[in-house]
Amino acid sequence: MSMPHNAPMAEITYRITEEDYIAAQRLYRRRARSWQRYVLYGITLLGLVIAAIALFAGQRPNWTFTVVGLAYASMPWWIHKVLTEPLARRNFRKYPAIQQPQTLRLLEASEPGGDAEGVTVSAPSGESRLQWALITRWVDDEHYLLMFLQPHLYYIVPKSADPHGAVIPRLKTLLAQHVGPSI
Repeated sequence: MSMPHNAPMAEITYRITEEDYIAAQRLYRRRARSWQRYVLYGITLLGLVIAAIALFAGQRPNWTFTVVGLAYASMPWWIHKVLTEPLARRNFRKYPAIQQPQTLRLLEASEPGGDAEGVTVSAPSGESRLQWALITRWVDDEHYLLMFLQPHLYYIVPKSADPHGAVIPRLKTLLAQHVGPSI
């Protein structure tokens, strides 16, 4: 879609909060590659099997192994709550660049140097021009859109930053067109 050269650019400005950062990590974890999800399901299933065998296999229930099995089954959840989430909060607090206001701007074909080949993400500390070819995958839910540059490196875009739907619906269309469907 061509825009006149003096038309306003499609952009949104937002600030990532600590809760946004944690929620984006949850979204990342929920949308992990299928083999990673199967490992987590396998851990949970194995723990439940251990608990069931300990509870029902003998004359009397073995409560020690039942508790161990249930602890093992819940391991993915408690590791996230006890380790991953507190570490993420600490990392957010120690990462001042992510706490700065960020502006995401769609590159339009009529923009000088713009060729509808990506987006620009800028902050007071710097600017990144992301060409579609550099974005490996993307994922979204009702609150966030994540654009991945590497398996564990992604840009967080809170959908609340675009209440009128001026940028994110177009961004999703362009991502689907150039990168592929959301995972």
